[in-house]
Amino acid sequence: MSTSPFLLSHPAKANSIKRAAMCRCEICGSPGTEDELEVHCFAGEEAPGSPEALEGSLLVLCARCHEDLHASCTSVADQEILARARRPDISKRIRRILAFRPGRYEPPDSDLEGAYTDACASKYGNLI
Repeated sequence: MSTSPFLLSHPAKANSIKRAAMCRCEICGSPGTEDELEVHCFAGEEAPGSPEALEGSLLVLCARCHEDLHASCTSVADQEILARARRPDISKRIRRILAFRPGRYEPPDSDLEGAYTDACASKYGNLI
């Protein structure tokens, strides 16, 4: 699998993972931008499991290494070895990114009629 559907639907997380990997391919080490690098997921999960499980099934790759990885039919076991070879600090950052769940947003209570009156008063003078 190329990229997890979860990461496709959360591009901000995918870009954060690329930055956590220091914007470098985890196979060849070549630097790249967020647009040039790709997050490869080899677990095929529809939805993320635990951050640890998902982090262990992701690789940040340049386009050439990503294409070569698919062309060579590299086994999942070999891909897991590459993911486990990741520096511990990078793994920790990726897990933190994957674990983040934004809080629920609740708009503040507001007096719409009062806000309208204030807006009209400031623009047109006290006509209301």
